[in-house]
Amino acid sequence: MNKAEIKDVLIRNIREGKNSLLWQQHTAQYLQAIEEKYEVVYINEPDPIKAKMVEIITAISHDKESTLSRKTVPELKKILESKTARKKVVIIFNHFERITASVARAWLSISEFERVILVGSLFGRFKKGAYGLYKVFEVVNEDDMEESFDEVDISFFVFGAISVLIFVAFLRVSLQFAFEVTGAFWLAAIVFRTFIFVAR
Repeated sequence: MNKAEIKDVLIRNIREGKNSLLWQQHTAQYLQAIEEKYEVVYINEPDPIKAKMVEIITAISHDKESTLSRKTVPELKKILESKTARKKVVIIFNHFERITASVARAWLSISEFERVILVGSLFGRFKKGAYGLYKVFEVVNEDDMEESFDEVDISFFVFGAISVLIFVAFLRVSLQFAFEVTGAFWLAAIVFRTFIFVAR
């Protein structure tokens, strides 16, 4: 998909209340187009969750950061829910793949707020603990993501081939050395027996 097509899908998804993920594209390049239609909070990274929630609340309200910083994550979630009850807010971030299980749980509960829409980017395979959160997103350029995962990583095979060659070379040298040691042992044994025979 080209940039214009992605922008159109993003705007449509936001209008329909759907969360969106972009595969290997920074969300910042679509920020202006979204800001023209909706209230946007750009947080860049989704973690640490408490600091990001404080950042979001201060961006959409007059609450002071110093006051919010003393709140717990559950308290901040309640504040955010009340602040977004009457207006749609689009939270934009990058690097979904860095989200841990605990952070994913917090974002999953935020994604359930009726008027909060999430737009993120994904630059690699996400962590297993973030799968529940991943399911609430639509990957806008999913075809591009599937193509990336379908491509064979040739470096894996190159490293494998080099490793096999090194193993064979080492084995050959080791076997040659083993034969020499065995030969020397047998020669020493024969000489020893000969000396014993002569000495008698």
